[in-house]
Amino acid sequence: MYFFIDNNPVGAFSREAQGTTGYEYNVTVFAIANLLPMEHNITIQNGRVGGPPSLMLLDVIIYTHDNGEPEPEPSSPPTISNTGSPSPQKSPLRVSTAVAIVLGSICAAILSGLAFLLYHRSRRLSGPHQCTPYTYNPELRVPEAEAPPSYGIVPYKISTPRWPRKTLRT
Repeated sequence: MYFFIDNNPVGAFSREAQGTTGYEYNVTVFAIANLLPMEHNITIQNGRVGGPPSLMLLDVIIYTHDNGEPEPEPSSPPTISNTGSPSPQKSPLRVSTAVAIVLGSICAAILSGLAFLLYHRSRRLSGPHQCTPYTYNPELRVPEAEAPPSYGIVPYKISTPRWPRKTLRT
C-alpha cells in the first residue's frame, strides 16, 4: 500500500501473506505527525500495476484535528510505530459487549427474584385458604376386579415350638 497526502508520497506498507485465511486486526499501516494545520487529502493506493493481487479492508481511520485551543503538553511524547506488527489490544466492542452481558444477567436475576417474592406475598396476603375435609363417597368406589391389590397388616399367630423334650433321669 502506498500513502499520499495532497498527492505527495509520504509512506508505504507491505507485508507478505502468512498463508492463513484469517485477518489481522489493530494493525497500524500508516501514521504521520506534524502536518500543517490545514485541510489535507489522503490517498491510499493498494498494489501496483503488474504486481501481485492484493486485498485491503479498511475498518478504521483515526485522525486528530486542531480546534484552535491550546492543549496541555503530555508528560511523554506519543510513540508512533510503522512496523506493521499487530498490537495486542482488546477491542472496545468486545469489552462493552461483555459488560452488557454481565449487567443484563444481574438485572434479570434481580427482576426474577422480585417477581417471585411479589407473587408469593400476594398469595399469602389474599386471605386464609379453606380446606375441606375428605368425605367418603361410595359412588366413586372402583369395582374390586379392577382395583389394584391392596397391602396391609396380616394377622399372624406365633406359637412356641413343640419339640420333643428330653428329661433327665437320675
